[in-house]
Amino acid sequence: MRANQVIIAAGRSEVILFNGIYSAMSVDAAVFSRNGGRQGISISHLPQILASSPFDSIRNVSKAFPDHLDYNRGMIPGFRIFPVVDFDGDNRDVLPYVTGNYLQGVPLSGYVTPILNYPCLEGVMEDMGYGGPEDGNEKVDFYHGLVRKIGNREGILQFYGNLVDCELTNMDQVLYHVMSRVPAFQDSVEEPREKGWDIARR
Repeated sequence: MRANQVIIAAGRSEVILFNGIYSAMSVDAAVFSRNGGRQGISISHLPQILASSPFDSIRNVSKAFPDHLDYNRGMIPGFRIFPVVDFDGDNRDVLPYVTGNYLQGVPLSGYVTPILNYPCLEGVMEDMGYGGPEDGNEKVDFYHGLVRKIGNREGILQFYGNLVDCELTNMDQVLYHVMSRVPAFQDSVEEPREKGWDIARR
């Protein structure tokens, strides 16, 4: 099944996580990154990325990810772009980013759902009870291990439920977009709820 979404991954950890989960669901994931995630993408990079090819038109996106998107006559049904990034250190950036105001000027802004991990993906994993890498050098092994741990229907459903309950991320929106259309999952997932981002208002 084609995901009909593109994930813009902040780094290598996000690339491993989403590719692994989607592979376990038999979904073709379209993940955009810099050098396989080895070069990071932050909030400040997104306006330039989303104003450039392939994100300057639906046609160019479909050409960049032909095996992942159901493009037909200028349209991709239910198409979304999910930038998944970490907190950049300034609470004043959080609400403009997660509400979409920060990215209003990009060509495909109507298709963009901004995703934030606060303060970072590792912090979210720890908050959800999955632990985390001992140091930066162990990130790759940690996420490969996490994907193996949750890489079945029950594990993915539990992971999604933990995302819904976690106040430090809205990544549940990314997974819901796909899981709500996969027969094995669609009757077992609740809709994402609005996150208050109270931590950014302190």
